[in-house]
Amino acid sequence: MSKAALRLLLILAPLQLFAQDNFNVYLIGDAGLKTVQNAAYKKILQQQLNDSVPSAIVFLGDNIYPKGMPGSNSRKRAEAEEILKASIDLAPGFTGPMIFIPGNHDWKGGRQDGINFIRNQQAWLDSLHRDNVKLLPQNGCPGPVEVPLSDQVVLIVIDTQWWLHPWDKPEGETSLCDCKTQADLIVQLDDALRRNQNKRVIVAAHHPVITYGEHGGVYSLKDHIFPFTDLNKKLYIPLPVVGSLYPMYRKIFGNIQDTSHPEYRKLKEQMMALLEQYPGVIYASGHDHSLQLIEKDSVHYVISGGGSKSGTAKKKKYSQYAEEALGYVRVSVKHNTESNIEYVANDRVSFTKTITALRPGKKDSIASLVIEAGTVQANASDQYEAGKSHKKWLGENYRKEWAQKMNVPVFDIAKEQGGLTILQRGGG
Repeated sequence: MSKAALRLLLILAPLQLFAQDNFNVYLIGDAGLKTVQNAAYKKILQQQLNDSVPSAIVFLGDNIYPKGMPGSNSRKRAEAEEILKASIDLAPGFTGPMIFIPGNHDWKGGRQDGINFIRNQQAWLDSLHRDNVKLLPQNGCPGPVEVPLSDQVVLIVIDTQWWLHPWDKPEGETSLCDCKTQADLIVQLDDALRRNQNKRVIVAAHHPVITYGEHGGVYSLKDHIFPFTDLNKKLYIPLPVVGSLYPMYRKIFGNIQDTSHPEYRKLKEQMMALLEQYPGVIYASGHDHSLQLIEKDSVHYVISGGGSKSGTAKKKKYSQYAEEALGYVRVSVKHNTESNIEYVANDRVSFTKTITALRPGKKDSIASLVIEAGTVQANASDQYEAGKSHKKWLGENYRKEWAQKMNVPVFDIAKEQGGLTILQRGGG
């Protein structure tokens, strides 16, 4: 077993696997203001957590506004710690898994030295000595981190800010992370999805891959008339017509935190192409300060970014639901994988969508027959097959030998040396 795999087991061991019939996953994004402790949804959240159903809470990034967790000598350190405490205190006495995912603000707002700020947040959470409270992925790595929550529910955590971050981060051959490149992340996420395709999988990240909020180029009339409120909520300086230039720029070109930006678009396109291969998967994110459910190609895109801020959201092409409100999402998974996606906006349940149980994947009957037979007919290669003129000018060159069919033994991974386990797909 690799050192990385061993470290992962030590991290996840306290997040015990539940074998109950049902399991609830609470998704709260962008809760990085201390005012979260006064949120209207807090009462409903605590009531729901008091039922007998085992649960996990996932904070979907931007856990500390405006620039994450500074060093211990910073005058802003105490305030950052208070913000994290306020989020943890949303669920007093909670003993289930409580996972914090990094967002762009946790990486110092996407600025230089962001890697140290995310490591500060991890170190502070670890200093609480609460085995159920973790920052994942760890050490500024991109993930994916696979967290089995129950027999039928698997959480896969990734750090999308790692992808977008333009400054120092663990990548390349010198990185100690399992994924050293963007391609590695997609390949290993594919492996995790493939292994768990008969379970209800929730991929949790900070950045949405499809959104009808500000980061997706959707703006309100106020944003066009008072564009400076995007910088400071109190800057109500009217700029009709001219004020539309800023929203239009972000919609067409975008900064790196908008879906229109080339680097973000690359993340979006590769992620969507992968997720669409696994119908029924839930992709949960925050980033836009709203509550949205978008469904496209049998993938359920949950946006729960109303932890402490509310912003623009509109119901557009693939929308099932959109609301500008503080709130969170609860995903309730039954033993047969049928699931309810429930949205809580302010002090009420505002929307519920039931998604059908997953259909068990069919076994490859041809592969089963080959494994049962123990041998299969194969040849060394077909690449030397050639026509008469080709042979005349270039010769035989052992073409018959390369094409000769022969019986070869089948390598059965389930039986070889008592049974082997695939850990991950390699590179090269």
